[in-house]
Amino acid sequence: MQKKKLIITLLFAVLSIFTITACSDNSNESNNIVNNSGGGTVQPEPDAVKEFYNFNTWQHDRLNYLYSQYAILYDGSLYAWGNNNHGQLGLGITDENVDQQNKKKVNIPDKINQLTAAIKGIYDLATSSDITMSSFYAVTENGEVYVWGDNSYGQLGIGNNDNQSIPVKVTGINGKIKNIVTDDSYDLSCYAITEDGSLYAWGNNKYGRLGVGSLTASKNTPSKVNLPGKIKELRNYFNSFYALMEDGSLYAWGDNEYGQLGVGSNEEQISTPTLVTGITGTIKKLITGSSVYALMEDASLYAWGYNGSGNLGVGDEINRNIPTKVNLSGKIKELITGSSVYAILEDGSLYVWGYNYYGQLGVGDEVHRNIPTKVNLPNTIKKLITGSSVYALMEDGSLYAWGDNSDGQLGVGDEVNRNIPTKVNLPSTIKKLITGSSVCALMEDGSLYAWGYNRNGQLGVGSDEFYIYTPTKVNLPSKIKELIIDSSSAYAILEDGSLYASGFNGSGELGVGSDEFYIYTPVKVELDGKIKELITNTITGSSVNAIMEDGSLYAWGDNEYGQLGVKSNKEKITTPTLVTGITGTIKKIIDSSDDGYFLTEDGLLYGTGLNYSNYPVKIEFKDK
Repeated sequence: MQKKKLIITLLFAVLSIFTITACSDNSNESNNIVNNSGGGTVQPEPDAVKEFYNFNTWQHDRLNYLYSQYAILYDGSLYAWGNNNHGQLGLGITDENVDQQNKKKVNIPDKINQLTAAIKGIYDLATSSDITMSSFYAVTENGEVYVWGDNSYGQLGIGNNDNQSIPVKVTGINGKIKNIVTDDSYDLSCYAITEDGSLYAWGNNKYGRLGVGSLTASKNTPSKVNLPGKIKELRNYFNSFYALMEDGSLYAWGDNEYGQLGVGSNEEQISTPTLVTGITGTIKKLITGSSVYALMEDASLYAWGYNGSGNLGVGDEINRNIPTKVNLSGKIKELITGSSVYAILEDGSLYVWGYNYYGQLGVGDEVHRNIPTKVNLPNTIKKLITGSSVYALMEDGSLYAWGDNSDGQLGVGDEVNRNIPTKVNLPSTIKKLITGSSVCALMEDGSLYAWGYNRNGQLGVGSDEFYIYTPTKVNLPSKIKELIIDSSSAYAILEDGSLYASGFNGSGELGVGSDEFYIYTPVKVELDGKIKELITNTITGSSVNAIMEDGSLYAWGDNEYGQLGVKSNKEKITTPTLVTGITGTIKKIIDSSDDGYFLTEDGLLYGTGLNYSNYPVKIEFKDK
């Protein structure tokens, strides 16, 4: 399930966490959500939850998600529970000593006692899509790091390659650790930046990615990366690494197949940080990939690396192993890169180069460009949205589109691709544009127009046609305030606080009182009061929560495991139902495919669903 990511990701926060704030409610009854903001700043108890993590892994052989949960309390202690099939909870429990009745799960939060200092944050290093194992890194408030979990490449940095079921302190790093940078591309290496600007690396060393001067298979203890100064930021693209230094210099190492390190060498692997030369000025923004772009403080641009479709913009299709300046007629205001590159200049003009298969460069043909070419637009661009289809929202509120039109997503009356900017006919000025195979334009007057892919009726234009080729008004009773749309369903919050929904409804996720599969026209979702915020499940998309202005919480949709928390065992809840039993103002809702978690401002954590009940259950944190 997990995919290779293009950049290193700091995982201070769990996937799919939404932050929400409820309005004032003076009720003191325990079965209502209570806003306690009126009493001043909330002062949580030491045993209250400060941060909650719900790390998900993919069980390949059973085609199932498994979850491991961690909670940092305000006293700095760390508790764990959930799936523990490889001992990844750090509790000293392994496969061999967990009985089958518990199905290798820890059902009650248990304190991880081996941690000797308050925990500041947890990082997760996923290992593989074929096994349900991860490596975990807990950074303490005093700058130490403790590790546990998978250690197949020595990525825990503890001097061996043995998996660990209890936290072990990483040694050999001089100074306090500022942050950990984990590589989430299954290549299993880890990097620590200290407060004095030093960089340490350990784990898998494929392509010399650790930067420690060797191409050995791996290193299971931290090694200092030799850099001549303080590191400001570490960036990567797969196995190529870039260190931006505080003095403005740039060093690179690792995979160099296309010359993407920019160090003037054709060697495919470079194991020592090497200065990138040939750049004049200070780098403002570095965009890494097989092609690399450095946007400078003076708004000039340098590019190097892969150049197969002319995407470096330097006049040919030859790869570059040193930074080469891109000639533009003005200063760059915004740069959007990929196989096709778009540069908006400070005068509002647009220049493009690179891949052009769909005509997405907008220059009148489908021929790739290897030099910046101006796009003919009638006035200044306000916002540019790129992809195989491109949309230019102009300063005067008009909209132009070009490129791929296979789903009618350009809104120009057919499904023929366009290679020049073509005006989209709309009756008024656009306020916000939401693009994809389905496109929606929220207008300044509060009206809504939609076009493109409509297989599930999500456009809400009253038609069951798969494609809508021109902007069509969505009939709503008042002005729209916010629109949430995905590939199958759409939700419109109006200025009067009411909610309307259309699209796919197989699990009752539209909340309109039926589980009819497709709803082609927006139907009002009956809620008691004005809606403040809507949260849709980002994993399945089939369960919904609504926070009301009075602080109450409603839920509907998929309820197979009781995850909605509405005291019902029905698999589908088709109308908004009040969630009761939560005391305090909700801070976060953390949802998954079968469990739901609610964290309040004062640190109370509630669970619903498969491992709890069909109503919110308060999770207690006490030493066993």
